[in-house]
Amino acid sequence: MYNTIVKYAWKHGKKQADMKRPEKITGTNSLYKKQGAPFTEKGVFGLLAQTKTTLAIAESCTGGRLADTLTNLAGASCFFLGGVIAYHNTIKHRLLRVPRETIAKKGAVSKDVAVYMAAGIRRLLKADIGIAITGIAGPGGGTAKQPVGLVYIAISGIKGCKSHRCIFSGTRTQVKQKATRKALHFLGSYLA
Repeated sequence: MYNTIVKYAWKHGKKQADMKRPEKITGTNSLYKKQGAPFTEKGVFGLLAQTKTTLAIAESCTGGRLADTLTNLAGASCFFLGGVIAYHNTIKHRLLRVPRETIAKKGAVSKDVAVYMAAGIRRLLKADIGIAITGIAGPGGGTAKQPVGLVYIAISGIKGCKSHRCIFSGTRTQVKQKATRKALHFLGSYLA
């Protein structure tokens, strides 16, 4: 990563002597994504490494896909602390401290539960940022109020808590893939 930054900086007129800290060289996020394009795992990796920000992940409907995507890149241990696949509501409550009342009242697939999950994983693993995904991947489980493909993504960090509601179409696998991609972009936007 540092060598890439050095090569980029050298190509753009920075001297080797100015290379003490990569974050001084990469003042913009142009290294991490193309203008108007969504963030990818490499872009998120770069932002987390650059800012020395630690990450913890709580996943439900994606079943660990976000953690898997980020850990496919060598060096992820410099920022990724760990995660929990909180598929069952008992785990959401016991490990992530999502109140049972919130699950009963709002449903496991809700903004409130996603926010509690993100804050809970952040607290549990003492990370700078916690991100959570909960949703209905299908093909069953949907209702008129909560259709198949409904996903909530929440982030808890120093910039506060933010959440995003999405509805994805496609097969179960496609919904999981789309939710993972959206979570990566949401995380990249939060960090940028």
